[in-house]
Amino acid sequence: MSILITQNLSKTYALGHNSVPVLHDVNVIVNAGEQIALIGPSGVGKSTLLHLLGALDRATSGEITCDGQAYSKLTSDELAQLRGRKIGFVFQSHHLLPEFTALENVLMPAMLGGGANGNAEQRARDLLSRVGLGHRLSHRPGELSGGECQRVAVARSLVNSPSLLIADEPTGNLDGEAAKAVQELMLGLTREQGTTLIVATHNLELAGAMQRILRVHDGTVSDDSSR
Repeated sequence: MSILITQNLSKTYALGHNSVPVLHDVNVIVNAGEQIALIGPSGVGKSTLLHLLGALDRATSGEITCDGQAYSKLTSDELAQLRGRKIGFVFQSHHLLPEFTALENVLMPAMLGGGANGNAEQRARDLLSRVGLGHRLSHRPGELSGGECQRVAVARSLVNSPSLLIADEPTGNLDGEAAKAVQELMLGLTREQGTTLIVATHNLELAGAMQRILRVHDGTVSDDSSR
């Protein structure tokens, strides 16, 4: 069963009087529960594609459908609601709010969506325990290591039980041991929960752990036939 479909997806940016094409005619079908790596050199459009798939940006042409909802038919408010209900995000930088505790940061998506009740708080506590930070609930980002902050970010991305998790270089700022820990947590938790995972990465070990690899090259996307 497919969760995400792109049809002739293209994205062009305006730079002064010039147009800069980044993606063109991207056709991808992502099945529910798949774990997919996007690979390719810097600047080929991996992050742009993730932003489009995550409804953070709009395509120039073509269509994206997530769980049967066509992005082009949705207003900005409706796209925001879709993101809150169905999509989680992990970026290269953890983007934690420094004035809030680890628990409050994980709860933030539920709070923004109006669903921060006792069940949400318990899920946040459970997720932080699962990522090995059950004893650091009241610590703020400045009191945590980089690897610990990224583990908080992984927990935050899953607190609303999204159907789709999008990660952009989630281990890019971490050393080998911390990167491995975040990788294993992210893969394990999404597999356990049946969450579809799409990761853009230069980390070949992380890419190799995924079920499927999509290669981005010259604005196009193809399945990596070497696997």
